[in-house]
Amino acid sequence: MIKKNIVAGLEMSRNKLSMAAAEIKNGNFDLLFTSKVRCQDGIKNGAIINLDSVTEAMLTLLEEARQKGEKGISSVFVNISGLNIKQELVNSAITLPQRGCEITQKHIKDLIESCKIVSVPMDKYLLHLFPLEYKIDGQEGVRDPLGLCGNRLEAEVMIVTAPFNQVQNIIKAVNFCGMEAEEVILTAVANTHSMLTDEEKKQGVLLIDLKTDSTEISIFKEYSLLFFKAIPKGQANITNKIATRLNVPFEIAEELKIKYGFLDSAQQDARNQDVIPVEWLGEKQNITRGEINKIVSEQLESIFNMILQEIRNFKAFSNVVKAGAVISGGCTDMEGIMEWVNQNLKFTVKRGSLKQNLGSLKQDLGSAGHDYTTSLGLLEFGLKKRQKRQTEGNTKFFKKVFRKTGELLSDYF
Repeated sequence: MIKKNIVAGLEMSRNKLSMAAAEIKNGNFDLLFTSKVRCQDGIKNGAIINLDSVTEAMLTLLEEARQKGEKGISSVFVNISGLNIKQELVNSAITLPQRGCEITQKHIKDLIESCKIVSVPMDKYLLHLFPLEYKIDGQEGVRDPLGLCGNRLEAEVMIVTAPFNQVQNIIKAVNFCGMEAEEVILTAVANTHSMLTDEEKKQGVLLIDLKTDSTEISIFKEYSLLFFKAIPKGQANITNKIATRLNVPFEIAEELKIKYGFLDSAQQDARNQDVIPVEWLGEKQNITRGEINKIVSEQLESIFNMILQEIRNFKAFSNVVKAGAVISGGCTDMEGIMEWVNQNLKFTVKRGSLKQNLGSLKQDLGSAGHDYTTSLGLLEFGLKKRQKRQTEGNTKFFKKVFRKTGELLSDYF
C-alpha cells in the first residue's frame, strides 16, 4: 500500500481543539478529516494551564481520525496565541567579504541569522521572522538583494516571539500524544492562509480576530506581518457582563447572547421590546432583548475603542492598509454586527470566511467552516512549507551531483 503524504493542522483555543488533516496530491491537498472537541479549562490566553485536559482532548481527536480510517497522522502544525506574543522591528548588517561582492543566498542567510542571535533572548522562542526591506551600501528599498553587488548588506526585519516555556508546553502536549509538532505558528499567520486572498495580502489588510478571552489585531502587507497586538478583551467579556447584570451563570448568559443578541445601531428596532423569561435556581425574571442589545453594544464599543487606539499607534496605517479589514470570531454571526462594525470603524470591513481556492475540499463544511479557519490555515501553511523543503532538498541534491561530477571530470581533464 502506498503511504499517504498527510499534513495536519491542530488549533488550540480556550474552549476547544480542532483538527484538519489532508493528503497532499500534485501540489494541492484533499481534505480527509475535520473534527473538534471541547477542552474545558485546559488553555487560557493561549497558554496550557492543564496538560491532562489538553492531551485528553487531543487523543480524542486522534481516535476519531483513526475510526474514520485516517491512521497516518504522525505530525501536526499547531497554532499559538496570547497576550504574551510580542513583535519587534530589528535591524542588522553584515560586511561582505570583498569590495563589489555579489550577494549570495548564504550572505542573506548569515544576515538573517545575525538578527536572530542579537534580538531573541534565552527566555523567548522565535515564531516568525519577516524581512521587510534590505539596504545595499545605504541604498534603501531593496526587496531582493540576491545577485546584486555591494560592500555592506543591511536588513530591517520583523520578528515575532513567544515565551519559550509556553511553546515548550504546546510541543510537550503534542509529543505526549505520540505526534511531532512540525512547527508552532501564530494564529494570525495561519488565518491569512485560509481567509485572505493574495490580492488582500499584497495591498495591505487589517485582520481582527475576536477570540474568547482576547482580541488579536494584525496588519499584513506584501505577505509580511507589519503589526501585531493582542488586547485583553474578547467575546467572553460580553457574556460575563450579561451574566453579572442578570445574575445568571456564564452558560445561560452565553445562550442568551447567541439566541437573542443582535445589534440595532438605531436602537429603535421593535424587537428591543420583546420580553425573554429567564429562570435560575427557582427564581424567575423577565428581561427585554433591548437590555441584551445594550450590553452587547457597550462591550463591543469598549473592545473596538481599544482596537482603534492600537491602530492609531501604528502611524503608517492609512498608507499601508488599502484592502480594508477582515473580522473573524464566533460572534461575527450575530445579527447586525457587520453593519455595526462598519459604522464604528469608519472603514471597509468584511466577515472572515474560507477563501474559495483553499485546497480541494472534498468535504462540504458548510456553516461549520469558521470552526476550522485556523486548522485549515495551518494545513495551507504546512503544504507550502513541505513544498519549500522538497524544493530545497532537490536543489541540494543536484548541487551535490554537479559537484561530484565536476570532481570526477577534474580527474580526467
